[in-house]
Amino acid sequence: MRRYGARVQENAESVRLTLEFIDALNDVAGIHAMAVMGVAAMLSVAEDLPAPQPDSTLFVGHGDPNAEDGFAYQQWPIRSLPERLAPEGPVVRALGQQWLVMVAALWNDHYRAPIAAALGVEKNDLADVAMADVNRMRNDVVHHRGIATQRNTGRCEVFRWFDVGEPAHVMLAHVAELMGYLGNVQPTRDVGGGEWEARGGF
Repeated sequence: MRRYGARVQENAESVRLTLEFIDALNDVAGIHAMAVMGVAAMLSVAEDLPAPQPDSTLFVGHGDPNAEDGFAYQQWPIRSLPERLAPEGPVVRALGQQWLVMVAALWNDHYRAPIAAALGVEKNDLADVAMADVNRMRNDVVHHRGIATQRNTGRCEVFRWFDVGEPAHVMLAHVAELMGYLGNVQPTRDVGGGEWEARGGF
């Protein structure tokens, strides 16, 4: 991580908190990756799922659908699933936008103030250009339905991922880029070499 600019001097506590923050982002990156892989697995099922009628529906629910205590809380037309679950589709896009919000929340609500306190500066004086970019993109997700605006995403300095007027669609490569910025990316030869593919690398 590019350590907050030249105005502050790191110490043991600020380093500990920064490493804890990076570890939390590691977990969020893993959650995003598992979710995206789950969508890909469901897409392969959906592509072979029979739709007896044009309006046949896939229900998501709990319990035995034929029992009195079974219930469904969500439904989609079966014929819509390949488009919804596609890598460029709305489900994967929503997962990426949720990742942006989670990263921003970890920084803004859990780590920025404690790290600033450890460094002896005010919270608003603790700046990181990458986290500023994440906040800009997060603002478009929360306040502009995920559409990149000039006011927010258009002002990103490090992560220029989305064009103004287009949806923020976070891909696995974007998550990897943030983790690389944080210094948390390793060559696969260092984490298993030839076993990487077998262990689920993608």
